[in-house]
Amino acid sequence: LQPVLSDLKFRVSYGVIGNQDLGSQSLFLPVLNGSTPNWLSGGLPVQTVTQPTAVASSLKWERVSTLDFGTDVRLFHNHIGLTGDWFERNTMGMVQPTSVPSSFGVTGPYINAGNFRTRGYEIAIDANYTLTKDLQVYGSLSLADRKTVFTKWNNPNESISNAAGINYKGKTYGEIWGFKTDRFFTSASDAASSPTQLALQSGNFKYGAGDIKFKDLNHDGKIDAGNMTLSNHGDLRVIGNTQPRYQYNARIGASWKGFDIDAFIQGVGERRWWGGGNIVIPLYQGDDILYANQLNYWTPNNPNARFARPYAGNSNGAIAGLSQGSGSYYPQSKYLLNMAYVRLKNLTAGYTLPSRFLSQKGIHKLRVYISGENLFTISHVGAPIDPEITDGELSSMGRTFPFSRTYSFGTQLTF
Repeated sequence: LQPVLSDLKFRVSYGVIGNQDLGSQSLFLPVLNGSTPNWLSGGLPVQTVTQPTAVASSLKWERVSTLDFGTDVRLFHNHIGLTGDWFERNTMGMVQPTSVPSSFGVTGPYINAGNFRTRGYEIAIDANYTLTKDLQVYGSLSLADRKTVFTKWNNPNESISNAAGINYKGKTYGEIWGFKTDRFFTSASDAASSPTQLALQSGNFKYGAGDIKFKDLNHDGKIDAGNMTLSNHGDLRVIGNTQPRYQYNARIGASWKGFDIDAFIQGVGERRWWGGGNIVIPLYQGDDILYANQLNYWTPNNPNARFARPYAGNSNGAIAGLSQGSGSYYPQSKYLLNMAYVRLKNLTAGYTLPSRFLSQKGIHKLRVYISGENLFTISHVGAPIDPEITDGELSSMGRTFPFSRTYSFGTQLTF
């Protein structure tokens, strides 16, 4: 096959490892906790010891198995390389608390009752060529994607609540439940004649002109969330996912007669987020200022605005278990943040002085360079937020996360 095929390798691997990082090793120990009851009056506090915590005899470490199929190919005298991997990662026996009647005496023990599976792939291609005596070029491109699904979970009611630890069989990790946005109500009579949204009203808020109208997806004449279960979720639908999909990066560079340049680009093809906080939801905490990105709000003279009419206090809705937001700002398709982006992560240019000028001074190599980080980003987040931030940072949403550009100058000197 030469000279086309320089090298070809196929890889298969499988392994299982235990996961002991469960947050607290006391899950495996029947611990007796001390306390000082305050129900005695007029007497000295009495030290007491609780009953030992319940530990299931079947409890064991979670097990993580990984299966991988891959290939490595080098072409045209190793000038072009291709690497591909497909993998499946199963976490089995995930630890969950159990519910027991109060007559049991203590809280229920933890058991191994959940599994989830991650499948994904990684593809990378690279090339390097010497075009002339003085000109060399190189580049690489990679794409990776993964998806995690719960294949087993102890949730008899199939609740879709976003509370911590609530999952169900078939759930895609990171999914966001919300309403589909229809349009703005144009008048009070429009709101009164549309499918009722009474179940979504809370406090003094009443739907009227300039508020969001949601779609009646189950065609029952009302907008609600059912009982927040998989079998009865009203007009809620999965409208997005918080996990990054189609992550890619590219690198390209060249050198010519001592000059060199290198650029690194990275990005995410798909990622969504529903965030709380003042910079995302107008007047989230009540009578607060509107941020610059929120001044385009509905008025009779501005019917095509981005945001609904101002209403102070959009944080606590009437649907327990749904993400933050209320009134016109329940989780919905219109205001879902788009965290996809492409970014010039690094650009470096340098010059290496000819060695004939340096050898007399005992210098082997001298290179001067300039480098920049985060020089530009293409994104459409919908709020002043850095799309590259992590899930943990996104969860706070109490402040802005603008990305910062940095520049550096330097020399590399070798004797």
